[in-house]
Parts: sequence; C-alpha cells; structure tokens
Amino acid sequence: MITVIHGTDQVTTRNQIVNLKSKYSEVIYIKNSLDFGEIKQHLENAFLFPENNSKLLIFERVFSGKSANSVLLELLKSVSANIDILIWEEKEIKNKEFIAFTANCRVVKFNLPLMIFKFLDNFYPDNAKNLLSQLNNLEGGTSADLILFMLVKQTRIMLQLKSDTKTGSSELTSLQSWQKAKLINQVSYFTLDQLLKIYENLMMIDYDSKSGLSDQNIINKLKILIINL
Repeated sequence: MITVIHGTDQVTTRNQIVNLKSKYSEVIYIKNSLDFGEIKQHLENAFLFPENNSKLLIFERVFSGKSANSVLLELLKSVSANIDILIWEEKEIKNKEFIAFTANCRVVKFNLPLMIFKFLDNFYPDNAKNLLSQLNNLEGGTSADLILFMLVKQTRIMLQLKSDTKTGSSELTSLQSWQKAKLINQVSYFTLDQLLKIYENLMMIDYDSKSGLSDQNIINKLKILIINL
C-alpha cells in the first residue's frame, strides 16, 4: 500500500510520519541521492523479505522536482501490493504526475491556515498592533509550535537575504521569484543586528518549548518579542 502525505503544514505532516513509523518494526528511508539501481535493490529486498508486513519504506520529495521520475513511480506501483510505502512531500502537490499516480493511493493533506502567511508577511518593526491581533486570531486554531516553527523559518531566510549569502540553503533557493521579492522588501525594515537578535530570541523560545513549555507560555513569549520589535 502506498500512503502519500503532503501539504504546507510541515509540522503536522512530520508528526504524521512519526505516528506511522511507530506501527512498524523496521523503517527504511530511501535517499533521493541513491541511483535507480540502489533504489530498486531496496525495493526488491523488501519484497523478498517482508517480515510479516512490518517494514515501511519512506521516500521524500518524489514529486517536488521539475518532473517526477516516471520509471520510479511505475516501480513503486508494481511492488506496493506487497510492501508498505510512504511518500512525503514538503508542500502541497498538484501536478499531473501526482494526480495520476495517487488515484489508487491513500492521500493525506495538511495545509497551513492562510492567516499564518499574513502574520509572517506583517512581521516587521513598528507593526506590533497588527501582529498581536493576528497572533490572537491564530492562537485559537493553530498550535504554538507551528507558529514558532514558521516564524523561525521566516527569520532564518530573512537573515540569509540580509547577509547576502552567496550559497543559500534549500529554503532560500527553492523560493519563487515573487516570494523572494516580497521577502527582500520585508528584510529592508530590519538591520542585520536586529534580525540576529530576533533569531537568537526565537531559538531560546524554541529550546524552552522542547523542554516542556506550554503553548500559552510560547505565545506569551512571542507577544513579548513582537512588542519589542
């Protein structure tokens, strides 16, 4: 059986993977860097030695490139009746290869609320009133961990743009031109020192959240950060 998990809410999709993995005695990640022969060998081994269906094979970003690997997709279809396969995509996928391939798959989609993008776009100095209002609206239906995750990611990308990093991360290089233009405008409101301080504060909140800080306390810390922008 093939399960496909996709959508813009990476926190929830990753949590879904953790939950699914717990049901299997063995989990194998198939790296995209492997050549087709190595991938085929992994699939054949799983097919020959299924170990009572307790093995899960995980593929990532199969459809996220410019074009999906049609040979790999056909191979996955051919073995999926005998082994369990999970495909994870870091964003919502709508291309024709995806639609055709997933017709007979279990597909689970988790997208971020649109309000969170508005909140991120408005994250700049001297805009506390709007940001606090939007954060209050998000608070009721969006986890604090997700809000924090998205704000950390946004700030990290802005830092790269502000510091004029020549070799950007995959987060930066995967941006569409319109997204990059919007972020460049947003970055202009900050100095590099401001962004470094904000990122440091967010990292401290993130550390605290992993130490058992409640959702409400995370939100309160974010509100203090916004007020001090």
